[in-house]
Amino acid sequence: MTILNNEQVYKDKDITIHKLYCPQKQLFGLSLQSKDGRKDLHPAYKSIIKFFTNGMGVAITPEGQYLWVDRDLNLSQMSMNDETMISALYVPNSVCNCVGTTEEAECNLCVNGIIRNAENFRRLQHAEHLTYEYETHLGAYRITLHEEKSITTVYNYLWRICDMEDALQEMIDEAEKREKACNDRIVQLCIVEDLGEEAHFRILLKSYRAEIEVIDTSLSLDVVDKRIYLDI
Repeated sequence: MTILNNEQVYKDKDITIHKLYCPQKQLFGLSLQSKDGRKDLHPAYKSIIKFFTNGMGVAITPEGQYLWVDRDLNLSQMSMNDETMISALYVPNSVCNCVGTTEEAECNLCVNGIIRNAENFRRLQHAEHLTYEYETHLGAYRITLHEEKSITTVYNYLWRICDMEDALQEMIDEAEKREKACNDRIVQLCIVEDLGEEAHFRILLKSYRAEIEVIDTSLSLDVVDKRIYLDI
């Protein structure tokens, strides 16, 4: 278990609560530190939502159940209305401890300092073409990859197939930083696949036209007692 020092989810004059991460299970928990010592909520949750101003956080189980977490790390059931509202929130990626250190390039916990929330990126299984959906703090995208009949020598990105899914997310993240908004775009990709030493031709190249469509834009919500505040 690793305490994510950059992921402080609650703090007052008496206690500080950080996310815990188990890289083997790729699950999250919480670590409470106070003058009385340390208390942990074991990493058994696919996502943790930071504490709202009402003093409650949210833990999401691998089965998709939403639970309230109080400042003593006690869990309680959530009403259906609360779960419907909270499930609409964007859950951001986590920042690894290696960020800003010389170990960032060799870290085995993250990719480029980011521990991604797996729920934000998913492949659509029954789409006609290879298709993904990706949610960010600004909005949601649909990424459709159309394989070209021939290999093009002109492309925007050259990626290994094992890196492609992370690279698609990083590409959109970088575009949002530049443009401060969500935008549709089309890019050309050249994807490299290593077929292994047993293959007659070891390297396989494929060309794709990637259509990236904005399918939603986000609102930020906070919860205080029974009121909802929208940050537009």
